[in-house]
Amino acid sequence: MKTDFNKIECDILLALSDFLPHNQNQIADLIGNNHKKSTDRVHVSRCLENLKTYLDRAPNDLDELGKKWVLKQDIQTLRQITEKYPSLISDLQKNDKFLSILIEKHSWIFKLPKLIPERRLIVETPGHEIPRPEYELNDDWEAMPSKPDKELNEAYLLEAEAKLKLKLELSPDFFKICILNDPDNLKDIFDEIFWQTKEGQFYEFIRESILEEQNIISELFPPSPRNNPADNFYPKCSDIIFESCVHHDILTGYKNTEAVDYLKKMIKDDMLKEIGEYP
Repeated sequence: MKTDFNKIECDILLALSDFLPHNQNQIADLIGNNHKKSTDRVHVSRCLENLKTYLDRAPNDLDELGKKWVLKQDIQTLRQITEKYPSLISDLQKNDKFLSILIEKHSWIFKLPKLIPERRLIVETPGHEIPRPEYELNDDWEAMPSKPDKELNEAYLLEAEAKLKLKLELSPDFFKICILNDPDNLKDIFDEIFWQTKEGQFYEFIRESILEEQNIISELFPPSPRNNPADNFYPKCSDIIFESCVHHDILTGYKNTEAVDYLKKMIKDDMLKEIGEYP
């Protein structure tokens, strides 16, 4: 029977996904091979050699049973493993350590939103004046709350991180998009998505229609190049991409009932929020 070295390599990566150091005999035991057999020792040794790109020698790695190996803890290694061993994706989605590395890399998705005064304009046309927001703008033209609520901010970050983790666990497509794109590439994707939302279209309408008439002073588009209106909508863009990913998972034969239920809940929450805003 022909030895499936790809499967052995996948099994070794899973065995090392606890990010703890293991020697060759321990790895053989973890993947269910009898390391006392010469053939198994040779197979594990060969596969470890093939996997050296993803491994580090553990500190103080020599013991009576030989050198120890540990999986590298960086996003580039995770990306390479996902690309070469796509069959591992469902296992990596459940690995808390992998997910924490991925979430830390993309924490910008759920950063605290800037309080930019949305849709608050001052129109020079008589009878159409809209009051200024009740807070001052700093030099970056970002609205600064008078008394930041630390507890509220911490609660927001914890909830947002938990939501991102759940999306990564539920959709293979969403997981792949986040792991195969570095932050700059993913931000470009999010920005593109933003300009296709109703909020993005509102900004576009202001820019193209009203500002061209030069009868409006807008606090939405100050001269600061750092004021990207899409920044505030990254969590919303994350929801939109997740929805598309769940639909694509279904189209490609992977239907996760939990993902579908969570998507329905997201849509329902949005509907209730809109109803609450427009009594």
